[in-house]
Amino acid sequence: MIGAAVHLSFHDTFMVEFYFTNLRLALATFGVTDFIVIDETRYKTGQYFKSKEFNIHHFLKLEECEEKFKNDAEFVYLEPKYINTTKSVSLHTFEHPESAIYVVGSDKATIPLRGRENKTWVHIPSNMPSGYSMYAETAILFPLYDRSIKTWQ
Repeated sequence: MIGAAVHLSFHDTFMVEFYFTNLRLALATFGVTDFIVIDETRYKTGQYFKSKEFNIHHFLKLEECEEKFKNDAEFVYLEPKYINTTKSVSLHTFEHPESAIYVVGSDKATIPLRGRENKTWVHIPSNMPSGYSMYAETAILFPLYDRSIKTWQ
C-alpha cells in the first residue's frame, strides 16, 4: 500500500477542490493506491472527492485514519516546516518503508505533534524565508518522487 493523506483544516474550506484537482493525476503517476482525506473543514467538502485512479478514504480526524490503517502501513509524517521532532530525518537520507502512508498537514497548519513525537517524521528542506517549504499539495509529491527515484536505483 502506498497512501497519501492530506489533512485539511478549517482554513482550507475553499481550497479543497483545488487540492484534489491538482493532486489526482500526480498521485496516480507515483503509484499511490489510496488517497486519504482528513477533512476538518467547515463544510466537509472532501466527502465529494471521487477518483478512478485510486481508493479514496474520508476521515474527520487524523486519529481515526491512524487507527484504521495501523496494521497496513507505516505512517510517515512530513514537515514542510521544521518543528524539531525527536525522530525527524532529512528526505535525502530517508529510507522509505515498503508500505507507507505519507501524511502532510494543511497549508496554514502543521500536523499536531501531540502523541506523535516518536513516530517517523521527514523534513522537507527549504530555503524559503518564511520557514515553510511549499504548499501541502506540492509537499506531498516530494517524498513520492524521492521514493520512486530510490526504488529505481
